[in-house]
Amino acid sequence: MSTTFDWALEAGLRIKPAEKRRAALMAAYAANAIGAVVVGRSVRDALYLAHNASKGLAWMYVASSLAIVATSWGYSRYADRIQRGTLNSATALLCALGCLLSWIMLNSGAGLWIYPTLYIFVEVLGSLVVIQFWTLANDVFHAREAKRLFGIIGGGGTLANIVFGLLVGRYAKSWGAPNLLFIMVAQLFACAILARLAARTATFAPLVARSKSAGVMLSRAGVSVLSNRHLTMVAAIAAVSAAAVTIVDFQFKVAAAQAMGQNELAGYFGRFYGICGGIALAVQIWVTGRVLERFGILASLLPLPVGLAFGSLSAGVLPHPGLFVQSLAKGSDTIFRYTINDASMQLLYVPVKTHLRGRAKAFIDGVLKPLAIALTGLVLLLYRQQGGSGRPLTAAVLFLVSLWVLLLVRARTEYVKSLVESLEHRHLDFSTTPLAAQSGAAIRALRLALRSDASTALHALTLLPEAQGADFLKELLDLLKHEDPRLRAAALEQLGATRLSQTLPELRARLEDPVADVRAAALMAVCAVQQEDAVATVTPFLDKQRVPETVVRAAAVVALVRHAGLDGILAAADSLKALLAATDPVDRAVACEALGQIGLRSFYRPLLGFLADEDATVRRKAIAAAGKLRSPELLTALIEALRHRSTALEAAAAITSYGAGIEPILARALADEGQPRVVRRSVALVLGRLPTRAASDALVPGLHSRSRSVRRASGRALSRLLRKNRELGFDRIEVEGAVYDELKRARVTLSALKKLALPAVAQGQAPTTPAELLGLTLLEQRDLHIQQALLLLEVIVPQVRLDIVAENLRSEIAAARANATEVIDNALPEPWKSLVLACMDEVKRGKDQVQPDARPLPELCAGLIGGEVSSWSAACTVRFAQDNPQAVGAALFDEALRSALSAPSAPLREAAVAALAQSLPQGDALPVLNLLVKDPAASVRRTVRALIDRSVALPRATA
Repeated sequence: MSTTFDWALEAGLRIKPAEKRRAALMAAYAANAIGAVVVGRSVRDALYLAHNASKGLAWMYVASSLAIVATSWGYSRYADRIQRGTLNSATALLCALGCLLSWIMLNSGAGLWIYPTLYIFVEVLGSLVVIQFWTLANDVFHAREAKRLFGIIGGGGTLANIVFGLLVGRYAKSWGAPNLLFIMVAQLFACAILARLAARTATFAPLVARSKSAGVMLSRAGVSVLSNRHLTMVAAIAAVSAAAVTIVDFQFKVAAAQAMGQNELAGYFGRFYGICGGIALAVQIWVTGRVLERFGILASLLPLPVGLAFGSLSAGVLPHPGLFVQSLAKGSDTIFRYTINDASMQLLYVPVKTHLRGRAKAFIDGVLKPLAIALTGLVLLLYRQQGGSGRPLTAAVLFLVSLWVLLLVRARTEYVKSLVESLEHRHLDFSTTPLAAQSGAAIRALRLALRSDASTALHALTLLPEAQGADFLKELLDLLKHEDPRLRAAALEQLGATRLSQTLPELRARLEDPVADVRAAALMAVCAVQQEDAVATVTPFLDKQRVPETVVRAAAVVALVRHAGLDGILAAADSLKALLAATDPVDRAVACEALGQIGLRSFYRPLLGFLADEDATVRRKAIAAAGKLRSPELLTALIEALRHRSTALEAAAAITSYGAGIEPILARALADEGQPRVVRRSVALVLGRLPTRAASDALVPGLHSRSRSVRRASGRALSRLLRKNRELGFDRIEVEGAVYDELKRARVTLSALKKLALPAVAQGQAPTTPAELLGLTLLEQRDLHIQQALLLLEVIVPQVRLDIVAENLRSEIAAARANATEVIDNALPEPWKSLVLACMDEVKRGKDQVQPDARPLPELCAGLIGGEVSSWSAACTVRFAQDNPQAVGAALFDEALRSALSAPSAPLREAAVAALAQSLPQGDALPVLNLLVKDPAASVRRTVRALIDRSVALPRATA
């Protein structure tokens, strides 16, 4: 019974089983909160209009708005300090007490002051209760849940309009308007209980934060609203809509007051709200959720302003509009505000940071809207005093509605941007700018840093080349005497670059430095200054007997070759040959560094040998030197170095240093399916760092690779490349084809998952059975294909950071996943949006849904074992089939397992041999096991040996 009921809820109302309790509590909360507002407004309007006619109605807009502002000022002090459920509950109880006191005053012969007081009290109550309800709803539901469920939950308030509106209309005369306040008391008590219960289900509630005062809270909220484009749009919409609704409400109440007395007014208002509630309920259940899901926020926010415009225009055009015509605009407000409009407006708060949401809503709904109403009330008061008629008010409503619609169009764009920012807030994008030598402050800071501690001074030395035109000679000469040898060596390097002859005495003095690295730097600096004249000074440092340190001798060789002309090359030739032929790996590493510092491309041959050296340090030094030489003859060896984890990063950096011109060689390596995946992934990484159209074109074939990891690396590289420079261009047709391929793979995976009907694993939990493991694996594979598709779609649709969206789709935080899905739903154009959401199983129309795989279950499992999805999914399917023999026929399973024994994936071979050993008779299993005794994968060999040992030991134990 429970399963059938859950299915009915999900099929009819789109409420998932895990959401039942939350949805029911919040719907009941809405019913009582909105019901209290409906009853209260019916009573207060009837009593006020009966005793004060409509002459002071404009004042009531002003006074009630100011009261709401004052209340919000106090409320904001506690909005984010007290747990949401506790605060809402306490507020509801205080409002119930206020209703009881009002009833006592009305029946104790209080003066006429009680009617405007009750009017203001009910308006404050309605504003506060509704603000609190929707703020709690935003804590209880994330973006995607809100989009589906806010319409249903708001239906509770709509149902309250019907029930309590008709109740008031039926019994207003017999009970008397004042006694209807007891209904409000009961509703507010129910709100207090429901608020506490619903708050316990909130998974996104903010931490309790302390604040100093209400003034500080609201001022900070105001600053936050005005400094945030998204919240500014929300605030503007709230203010304009409040002004338009106030004018419509004024016209409606003036017309009603002229036609009826106290109890008749209460009955009419009750019937009016009841009928409007009936229409609204239909809108709430069958329209709101579908419009939100299918057409988005903009379409769901338009009905209210359009309805107000239609009703006001009808009343303005007709020469003698009756009460019914005057009620059309107010009816649009009642029908659409608490249904589709409120549900959609609350979605605009979803991207707002949780700790700010409560204060922002209090500021917008509790300060800006009331102020807009108060200002509108003052305008109406002046207008009535001047004897104005109703038709100009219609023109004012139409103007405000036009402005309202324009703001809604802009708000949709800001909503999507804010959603992306909410996903991206933890990804900082640091950018640097060159140091301007003309900046006196920057130069003074550098001088101070050079005199600071060693680490600061070292960092400052790296910035000196950026400060061209500034003289740091004195600071550099002072650093030659610093106790830290790293600073002395770095200062020598900088002084050598200046080539100032007056520095020679200080440079020569460092040739006797006790630290070898400093002497090496001094040799380079002296030779850079003296050029050919330094041969006599530097040559003695080539003598191994006099200079045992290899690093010093290597520096002497480099200095002579680079700076001393032909004489220097001849003098250093023998020493260079000795370095290149060294047997000590330390000396060979130094020789590699020397070749890199010399920087002559014709010296590439020795590096070819060093790139294949048995010592890893030598290979890394050779790779670094190759990156400095940038000789084309070294490229093949550098690509080969990408195979090994110990040298992959250095090799990628060295290849990147070649710059433009190497794209054809890299393109061939990327497209070669015979190359190891690690090589092709690294090649894609390098291509992503070359800002050329040739690099962009070279990456496209990688998007169609058989290897998922290569496709992913190529997609990331292409996305990064085009994000930096859209002018490069790309082959759009090929990229779109790659997107379709990824989405096709995602659909195949999802359809297999639906066919198998595997048990789900809770978020963050580990699978405990083979069925759960297979289900989780297929789900992850589906997600990986969707991520790759989104990564490529960012190339096609660069306006949205879909790479951040893709990353958040796999977040452990439900709100992040929901917001990411919401961005896809609002930002992606068709047909991509429909295709992606279908793969995510986020569509509700049957024709768009991915259907279960049409093949029989045995054939599907055999296909999965054959690698239709991935090799890991195939291994998991083997393990699943072992526990579920009915899923795959014996013959088909045996055939699939024997094919898997030669699969390239080691986990699949291991799973297949284990399954065969279990299913085959003793005599047939051993030949199969012997096939993989010498498997290249150690894990497979261990499993096979264990199975053989067990097979041999079993007959012995039996005997």
